[in-house]
Amino acid sequence: MNNKEHSKFTSGLYRLNMFFVRLEEIFLALLFFVLLVIMITQVVNRYVLLESSPWIPELSRFINVWIAYIGGSYVTFYWDHIDINVISPLINKYFKDSVYIEMVLEKISMLVSVIFILIFVNIFADFLVNAWDREKISPIMNISMVVPYISVYIGSILMIFHGISIILLPKSIIKKPKWKQ
Repeated sequence: MNNKEHSKFTSGLYRLNMFFVRLEEIFLALLFFVLLVIMITQVVNRYVLLESSPWIPELSRFINVWIAYIGGSYVTFYWDHIDINVISPLINKYFKDSVYIEMVLEKISMLVSVIFILIFVNIFADFLVNAWDREKISPIMNISMVVPYISVYIGSILMIFHGISIILLPKSIIKKPKWKQ
């Protein structure tokens, strides 16, 4: 593969990733807004109207699951998960080409993460099919439990996609979001 094809591939992969990242940002913002509205509704109902709505805690739990997994996929592309950086100072201390070694270790780390998530997705798919077949229904809202469960699957698939992209893309092409700079 020559440089011109490689740059078309990397720029195309980056654009596709940014498309999904933008969708994730919009979806997360919408979910946070809905969560804010229903939590304010719960506070008003409980402390002003002196009547609690039983569906609000269940819906907020479902929304939190969606936020956790879609948010997890969002931070995967920017490599923003919480981490403990013990190896980097050691590499900088003992190796001349520490930037290259760190990059290789990051790619290996992401590869291990992608493999783990692939195994998890495979196992979780059986659980999701089982929930669908048994027609599990939520206790309060009477909606299919597949609705919150599918967030785990979608978020994990997006994490795999972003992880593979991190492995294939040069680190220099990935720019932090504007709010993070």
